[in-house]
Amino acid sequence: MPRVCVNHPDNFCYICGQLTIKSQRRNLTPLVKNCYFNYFGFPVRNLDKTWTPSVCCAQCVSLLTSWAKGSRHMPFAVPM
Repeated sequence: MPRVCVNHPDNFCYICGQLTIKSQRRNLTPLVKNCYFNYFGFPVRNLDKTWTPSVCCAQCVSLLTSWAKGSRHMPFAVPM
């Protein structure tokens, strides 16, 4: 019998793994994907899988783009 998750994967941030409310969800744009690759050292993957979130939270977008501009950093070094 297959196990089914009660929560949809897009309820969680791809980067930090936190539960996000609908108004705080952002799409993984090419800019965010590029910043993610530059910060963590590997590309965004498995977006075609049903179990992978395809969104991220507004805070991660803000922190990554600020890091790319040289003003801030992420509070963690390894993504969830």
